[in-house]
Amino acid sequence: MCGIVGRFNRPGTELPREWLRSMTHTLRHRGPDGEGAVLFHREPRGGWCPEGAAGPVARGPCEGRAEGGFGHTRLSIIDLTPRGAQPMCNEDGTVWITYNGEVYNFEPLRAELAALGHRFRSRTDTEVVLHAYEAWGTACLQRFNGMFAFALLDTTRSRLFLARDRLGIKPLYYYHGPACFAFASEPKAFFSCPDIPRVLSLEAVLDYLVLGYTPPPATVFGGILKLPPAHFLLHDLGPNHRPEDRPPRVEPYWDARFEPGTETGDEEEYAEELRRLLADSVRMRMVSDVPLGAFLSGGVDSSAIVSLMGRVSGEPIRTFSIGFEEPEYSEAAFARQVSSHFGTEHAERVLPMGEHTRLPELLRHYDEPLADTSILPTWHLCTLAREKVTVCLSGDGGDELFAGYHQHGMAARHAGASCVPAPLRLPLARLRVLGFPRGDRARKRLLRFTGPSPRECVGVVGEWSEALVKEILDPRFASRVANHDPYRALDRHYLRAPRALPLDRIQYVDLKAYLPEDILAKVDRASMSVGLEVRVPFLDHRVVGFAASLPVRLRVRAGRQKYILKKAFEGTLPSSILDRPKQGFIVPEAPWLRDPALGWQLQRLSGGRSTVSRFVQPQKIPFLMKKFEESYPHPGRLLWALVILDAWFERMEREGGFTIPRLPAR
Repeated sequence: MCGIVGRFNRPGTELPREWLRSMTHTLRHRGPDGEGAVLFHREPRGGWCPEGAAGPVARGPCEGRAEGGFGHTRLSIIDLTPRGAQPMCNEDGTVWITYNGEVYNFEPLRAELAALGHRFRSRTDTEVVLHAYEAWGTACLQRFNGMFAFALLDTTRSRLFLARDRLGIKPLYYYHGPACFAFASEPKAFFSCPDIPRVLSLEAVLDYLVLGYTPPPATVFGGILKLPPAHFLLHDLGPNHRPEDRPPRVEPYWDARFEPGTETGDEEEYAEELRRLLADSVRMRMVSDVPLGAFLSGGVDSSAIVSLMGRVSGEPIRTFSIGFEEPEYSEAAFARQVSSHFGTEHAERVLPMGEHTRLPELLRHYDEPLADTSILPTWHLCTLAREKVTVCLSGDGGDELFAGYHQHGMAARHAGASCVPAPLRLPLARLRVLGFPRGDRARKRLLRFTGPSPRECVGVVGEWSEALVKEILDPRFASRVANHDPYRALDRHYLRAPRALPLDRIQYVDLKAYLPEDILAKVDRASMSVGLEVRVPFLDHRVVGFAASLPVRLRVRAGRQKYILKKAFEGTLPSSILDRPKQGFIVPEAPWLRDPALGWQLQRLSGGRSTVSRFVQPQKIPFLMKKFEESYPHPGRLLWALVILDAWFERMEREGGFTIPRLPAR
């Protein structure tokens, strides 16, 4: 697992080597085991020459000026020798790569490529990706099973090829402006270059307050974009190209297809197929040249992964969990139970009251605000695991694939809504949510025809407190973003979902938005901040395809969610684990909000002494506190979103600041 950066200037303008060096060094935390960079000179006759390249790519001195470059920071997992260093090139130096991730099926691909005549100098999957592009072009993406974000420079075609994995496990950002095209694993790398602006997107602030994150391709910074999951990007670097004339081409290469599954068939056969797929996914993700372990919460998903790891390894697995002093929030006892059941080497850390005061320190690793309070225990979990291992497997993705959230149960109960076309269901759902109070009879009747919509199923605040967000916004800010609907991107996913059943559509939205932009982003930033690689067996695309084909009755039955997953592990996991209610990885939000140690920040917010006051009326903070005391948890979650946003603004201001677009006059 690594950090990647790159920048290519418009023709005729030189890239200062210190800019590339600084961009690369900002991602040192993602790759503590090595750092490398290569400058590319644009040659007068066309093409690119790597500066100072030796060995198989030695060409003599470059003639043109250095107008581009790749940087890389390395976390060594496979082939720990210098042969695995990056940026890496093919035999003749015509194709270069900077790569972050793991392609788990690299060994059979390597054998196939060797049979085609390709020669390898290392044992890395990086070199396999490089030669796969040579052999199959952009179609190589269809052959990869893994998590990745990479950039390739094809010097013969004078083009860049960027790609991100199918589910968005690994991040990839890019900037396309008049001065250059640049990419990086994290936005902070761009700000080493003084000509890439830091401009806050006002629309993204509203997205954050409503959803808790910014849906792709937008980011919190205007002009900086996220490459969406399962997409690739091609950018022309020809001698006559001008960045402003020809934007990059972005295309999808895969999608989760929720195709109709038969309502007949033996459920034991489904369960056996799921066990087989997950076992193979776990086996592939246990290939490592460094110590390996697993996150263990005591829930069904992580427990299932640990059980399969034990079968593959034949030796005790190292497992790690986080608990809280407040017992009603802690799953530590369940994790210990699973550890004892499978004989793992278990390590546990209990977070004390007041640990939330470290939130500002942690946010330096989050270049975009993320209103998920579990970023704190996730970081502690990664820190604990890194003391013993370099790679961990997690159970993330199980809820999204097998219908583990409350909104999935709601959607399953309204399967009859599929008789209403989706384009009609969305406006009807909006009318129901915004036009009738909760508990109203007309609202309940409409629900039968619409099923749940993204508006009431996703986000940090959700349908039940969307009105709260509108009530607390500063009028000038509200006026400025009046035409922006934070749900627009989610609604597009809802309408694009191939199957008409409400459950399929809601799960599809979760896979496209909440999973990559909240769950996976949270884990990536926390794990890479301490140099830990996290692998996600549930998000093997074969497992995703299997889950998408399941009939509703095997996802939710008689109110029991994740039915087929639990069926698959009956007799393997203790019944006390299989049958316990879902708890989730949540922090003690209510006790922490009442902690006097947090009072100073809430006073800052209510006193108008924070950047947040440009967007939210300070006098509404006491109103939210009163609402919180009356009806936790909903106003509490919005309060936490504001607390995190305030800490994020403080961190950004300390590290160089940013430009906030002007708001209308009062």
